[in-house]
Amino acid sequence: PMPGFLSGPPGATPGAPTSATPRRETSRSFTDARWAPSRREKRKYASLFERTDWDKDGFISQSEAFQLAQRSGLDPTTLETAWGLSDVERDGMLTYHEFFCFIHLITSVTRGARMPSLQEGLPPQLLESLMNLEPLEVLVAEREESRSRSR
Repeated sequence: PMPGFLSGPPGATPGAPTSATPRRETSRSFTDARWAPSRREKRKYASLFERTDWDKDGFISQSEAFQLAQRSGLDPTTLETAWGLSDVERDGMLTYHEFFCFIHLITSVTRGARMPSLQEGLPPQLLESLMNLEPLEVLVAEREESRSRSR
């Protein structure tokens, strides 16, 4: 296990279920095509990265990522696998692309996908999306624009 990542909040029992119960869809409803995030998901993840990167250094720390990830209600082993698949640089911090990958893996599993193993690696649809990911500023601006239109 990665130090600090699965320790959870103070007083929490490692591995204990959280009070959050994720919405689960049947695995049949998750298709391989859904590994490629939608434009709306991309905007949401970009905005989430910007809000989570409170010191504006372009990285999300392991503890910041864990605080966010535990809201999914997924078990620590699944979260650890998502981290292992996402932290490509193995530096204990997530860049924008790595964070995007981490959040989409978790979101996909809560929607019925099976978490790929470290040996399997990322699904090709997600890899392709990451290689063609728009800049953070573009997606955040799009999200703000779409939110102001819907008010």
